[in-house]
Amino acid sequence: IDGATAETTATTMLGQRVFFAASIGVAALIVCFAAASYICKLKPSRLALFRFIGCNVVDDGRAVWVMLFALHLLDFSSDINLCIEMWFHPSLRHNQWLFVCAVSGVVFLLAPYAVNVYFAV
Repeated sequence: IDGATAETTATTMLGQRVFFAASIGVAALIVCFAAASYICKLKPSRLALFRFIGCNVVDDGRAVWVMLFALHLLDFSSDINLCIEMWFHPSLRHNQWLFVCAVSGVVFLLAPYAVNVYFAV
């Protein structure tokens, strides 16, 4: 490997690591937010006054759904990271199976997203 290729590969690997670390950080922040909202929901001293007056709590926030969103976000970002890693692999041009996996990875990443966007609109 010549110097320019090695530098490009090192830069790509650093970008992949930063992307993966950032996606884990965002998912961890979402999980921390969900845990904090769940703990605040369990605290009976705040809600006892409102229940005594006769007001019902309107928001029945389910922190589990927020945690599931974080799990889906982490899964989606790891799929993106896998596609990037396959496309920038040095033996992509010489290995036909790696090329097939890289193409199918992008197709199976974008196809469900496109279908969801189509039905959401």
